[in-house]
Amino acid sequence: MRQIKEALPPGLPWWFYGPPAAPAQRLPPAPVIPGGVPKLAYSVEEAAEALGVSRSLVYRLIH
Repeated sequence: MRQIKEALPPGLPWWFYGPPAAPAQRLPPAPVIPGGVPKLAYSVEEAAEALGVSRSLVYRLIH
């Protein structure tokens, strides 16, 4: 518990910040398009399919 208290900014008690965050998960590698170039952008349809949501939700998230 001492390590957690030292890592937090001063001013508020340690319990104010809640439990420590889980370690970050490693992201899957970016898809590669023909020619070996990693894909950096997705169409709305591709993003909806990759996320498993509807196109309208992707548009709302973009907005």
